[in-house]
Amino acid sequence: MMSNKKKLLFGVIILLLVSCLFVKQFLNMDLTSKDRTYEKNPAQEKVLKGPGQYVVGREGFEMGYYDISTADSEVDTNVFFLGQNQVILNFPLYKKSVLELKEKSSIRLTPSKFEKLFLEENKIKLDNTTGIFLIGKEIESGGYHVILECDDAECTFLVQTTDKKGNVMKSYTLTRQTAMNMDKFELEEGYFLQIVNMSRTSDDFVIYLIAS
Repeated sequence: MMSNKKKLLFGVIILLLVSCLFVKQFLNMDLTSKDRTYEKNPAQEKVLKGPGQYVVGREGFEMGYYDISTADSEVDTNVFFLGQNQVILNFPLYKKSVLELKEKSSIRLTPSKFEKLFLEENKIKLDNTTGIFLIGKEIESGGYHVILECDDAECTFLVQTTDKKGNVMKSYTLTRQTAMNMDKFELEEGYFLQIVNMSRTSDDFVIYLIAS
């Protein structure tokens, strides 16, 4: 069983890695916000199996925005952790980025479609799903209360918004406990909403964004 200190350290490392990748969106001319459409997205469907090290831009592994999933088992990489049946949407992978997979692990990468998250009964349900979403296009702007359902008491997620230059505007650590006291989270049009799984749990989870 991993100690709380180790889980916190892992979470900080994941946060730094994902934040760096996200900021590259605006600094790396190989992949820009103009590519953030299904038609212009250079990503190509691919299955990666471990053990192995994969470099974006080599051997048919194209840069682009990807939806990343695994069905067989949990996957622990140098960039992210995925539990079984969990999905990351609209994740940018840049040329020369390195992705390392451990033994007996595999992930499926498909080109992101940037489909809009619609409100149903005044809420958006993210079932085993995290990712990066353009506010005003892929998710409605406005105020939301964020609720987490997860059997694992250690479930921890980063919920943050960034501007088009990658600057963090608001950031919140979401757990089952903090969700109960979380203030309304404002999503401003033109910014990005980023949700990151900071824990190593493979338990199922649901994140609700409830419009207020």
